[in-house]
Amino acid sequence: MVTTLKLDSYKFRCNCGKLHMGETRMLDFDCVEEEEREMGSERAYEAMALYDCECGQTIEITFEVWEYPEGAYNCQDCSCSGGEVTVKPKVRVHIES
Repeated sequence: MVTTLKLDSYKFRCNCGKLHMGETRMLDFDCVEEEEREMGSERAYEAMALYDCECGQTIEITFEVWEYPEGAYNCQDCSCSGGEVTVKPKVRVHIES
């Protein structure tokens, strides 16, 4: 299952120390886990984005979002290769596909 979500802006820092602003954007999130709970399905989703820093480093951010109850999305975590996420995005809109 793929769900398209709109993430609000966020901030991340390259390993070289340069601070970057991640733009508000739509990403396709893949469902990586699903479990039936009392109020319906609980789902975990992941999406990845790549950024190039001026220093030549490529920064890869993996966004983890969960949905529970159905239709309620929250950014659970962000992992980063080549840097660190300093301000996590908020999930603003969702469109199921």
